[in-house]
Amino acid sequence: KDSVSNTEVDEVAQPFKNITRRLESLASSIGRTIPLPPTSELEQWKAATEAESIGKAISSQKDILVEAPIWVVIYLLSCKVRSPQDAMAAVNLMLRIFHRAERDEKAAMILLSIQVLAQQNVSGPVHKLVRLFLVLDLGHPTIQFNILLRNMSRLRSSPSVAKATTEVLQAMDERGIELHFQTYTSLLTNQLVNLELAKMLEQRMVQDDVKPDLQQLTAYLRIFARGGAVHSAARYLNLIKIEKEERGKLAPYGVSVSEDQIEVQPSRVGRSAVTGHNTMFLRSFGADSNAAFQFLRQMVDHESKGTYKPKPLKQTRFGPAARKSRLPGRRTIRGA
Repeated sequence: KDSVSNTEVDEVAQPFKNITRRLESLASSIGRTIPLPPTSELEQWKAATEAESIGKAISSQKDILVEAPIWVVIYLLSCKVRSPQDAMAAVNLMLRIFHRAERDEKAAMILLSIQVLAQQNVSGPVHKLVRLFLVLDLGHPTIQFNILLRNMSRLRSSPSVAKATTEVLQAMDERGIELHFQTYTSLLTNQLVNLELAKMLEQRMVQDDVKPDLQQLTAYLRIFARGGAVHSAARYLNLIKIEKEERGKLAPYGVSVSEDQIEVQPSRVGRSAVTGHNTMFLRSFGADSNAAFQFLRQMVDHESKGTYKPKPLKQTRFGPAARKSRLPGRRTIRGA
């Protein structure tokens, strides 16, 4: 008799523990702790929480899930999304019960929704969710805004995602909300950041007196080089060179870019070498093979002889007059 009783208790306690652990683990993902459900509710919604996926839970429960406690939907969002179709179904379910949720529950569901959309490479509903988030009366705005941006940084790059990210950054700036160091890194190391976003993040770092680390400097170099912003890319290449020198490590060649010439600058305190950062900088020249060749030739000369006297370039594309629009589909060399 005692054995049967203990088994019955375990059957109820075990799923309760699983859900409890899951809900407790969400605190770092959504900026708040979800109240634990009572055993009676766990039993009532057992079929939904034990479904293989949220899609199957919705199919089996029909419209009953619309009446479920908020924790049930949060739980399903957190661990039962298995496919892009599940992600869309999860967002639709969340929006149907959104009006019943409390203030922090609303924020939590939006944050989880964007997280699962990113995991499933779906970005369609993101802009709508972001605009919904921006009108919420948040209980912990600094934490919740930073989690939002970190979740968005995992999304596949698209114009709508970039626009939504810009709107979030502008809202944070207007409300005086701090951008965490980790959030800077998450955004900069993701492909969704374009020149406009990179410049916004630059301004925020200066405004907040944040010194970028080597990973962030490298990300800025990659973004500006990819966008053809030669002067900005050169600035970050030189900052990386300084950072490496201060650490006593092998530094990439720096560079000085003027309107009529490019001059490679080796390290003055240690040895320079052609590194991945120099290769990354090459992209900033775009289709200007003459400038790229001059840069490469100087580095090779420094590698072999240690000296080089730069000559003026035959053609220059680094002055204000060079910033002309090109045909669609071709890159523009910018001196940003």
